[in-house]
Amino acid sequence: MRVPKPKQYERIVALFDYSGTTDEELDIHNGDLFALINKENQDWWYVRDERNDERVGYVPRTYVAYADDSGAPVVDSDNDDASEMAESRKVTVARIRESMARASADSRRYSKKGRDAAPAAEKGRGPQLPTGCTESILSTYKQNNDKVLSKTLCPVVNPTGTAFLNLAMDPATKQLKSCPVQCTLGFSIIEAKNIIPLVADGRVLGRQVRMALVNNLDVFSNVHSVPAIYSSEVQNQWKFSAKASLLFPKDDENTCFLRSNDVDIQLCLMFELCALLEMSDAKDRTDIIEVSVGWGMLPLFTSDGTAIENKSYDIRLYSGSPFTKEGFSKDYKEKKGFLTTLIQGNKHPRLNIKVWKLGKSVLDDINQLPESICSFLSAVPVMAKYRQIMSDTLLRDKSFGPRIDPALSMFPTICNQSDLLHLLCLVWERKTQQIKQKHSKNQKVQTLLQKKFRECVLLLWPILHMHEFPTYVEGHEKICNARIAFANDIQELGMLELLGKNREQYGIAPFDMAELACNFP
Repeated sequence: MRVPKPKQYERIVALFDYSGTTDEELDIHNGDLFALINKENQDWWYVRDERNDERVGYVPRTYVAYADDSGAPVVDSDNDDASEMAESRKVTVARIRESMARASADSRRYSKKGRDAAPAAEKGRGPQLPTGCTESILSTYKQNNDKVLSKTLCPVVNPTGTAFLNLAMDPATKQLKSCPVQCTLGFSIIEAKNIIPLVADGRVLGRQVRMALVNNLDVFSNVHSVPAIYSSEVQNQWKFSAKASLLFPKDDENTCFLRSNDVDIQLCLMFELCALLEMSDAKDRTDIIEVSVGWGMLPLFTSDGTAIENKSYDIRLYSGSPFTKEGFSKDYKEKKGFLTTLIQGNKHPRLNIKVWKLGKSVLDDINQLPESICSFLSAVPVMAKYRQIMSDTLLRDKSFGPRIDPALSMFPTICNQSDLLHLLCLVWERKTQQIKQKHSKNQKVQTLLQKKFRECVLLLWPILHMHEFPTYVEGHEKICNARIAFANDIQELGMLELLGKNREQYGIAPFDMAELACNFP
């Protein structure tokens, strides 16, 4: 009689310490070895302790890795989990392969000096991503031109070419027509908790949270990002505001707005925590890669079609890719009793945000923007003014073809670089603080405000041509800080003063007046 062989289970090892929050979850420590019994759940694996056969339970997937015979962590590209993850990413990768190539080309520009940049990552050849991380989905979408802020603000021509779909003028006031929508949110991103520390061979260059309006397998708005404030003393926490109090957060960088005209219970605001890594492959070639540490969804409507309440929300973060059937089948409205949370605590990675009620004056400006958009709340006035100038040019004056206009030509470049957009907002506020905004509908006041707006844009234009001004790399903390410090010096001293007294240190690259020209068909 043949005796069946005992079933062989895969071996895994704990990478981090974890304290279980329920009776079914195990307490694990770095280096503990387990037999993997069941891995059908994407986020939780059912395991048995190698040291105690009676000790079985669930462990978080992102806290463990496959182990070799010696117990060291390995990555097996042939196992079922890797195959499932690769399959889940095919949906997105196949649709945006072209933009991925552009993203890889852009990242190669910032490789280390003296080394050849790494080519686009190929299966089994590129740098190994940290355990629990995947390539950033929203970063890939951002590289696609129609998911950046400048493209969102531009007018869209209807199929017949006779009018604009998202730009209209009020015939009575001769001003840009206000277009209220079904959902307008103001929200502040507070902090992310219980974030798994990054374990990577490369260097972490920066951290940020990306966000966009999504529904099933599509992105409906531009991709917006907010930088994170990280402290090595608290490695599992990311903060997004330096303010001690959030009673009046609207001027801070972590306060944003979202606008949508769709009423769909599946419509969500997706958040993706991302890290910018400088990594080397097997051939010692360096490249910059943006990885996703976790993602979560905030539904914008309840099951009866009403908008969500103005309050704080704790959004659970998941690993893997959201743009799969499994990803969108998750229950984003997970609830836990107050007493249970108080007694057991909550160890899951979470993002805390607060939804605010917007004032009438802010809503009036937001209603002049396109239907699906997400950006900084403090940038609403300058974006509304940009749209007003565009409306006057295309609808009132019907001025098509090439024209010299710094407001229309340079603003798209500025708004795609978040630090320059913030600087423009500060300059705009300073230039217009003496103008009575309550009379802004007056034609003379409108003409004055448009003149001021063009002056503000022209003040920032030379900065883009200064040799010492670092090239913009979104999410790169060191480069962003250097750009902010440089811009602050210009603000304090003035451009002419800075160049006049520091001729050997600063210089302006040649530029062409054609940069100030715009062309509308």
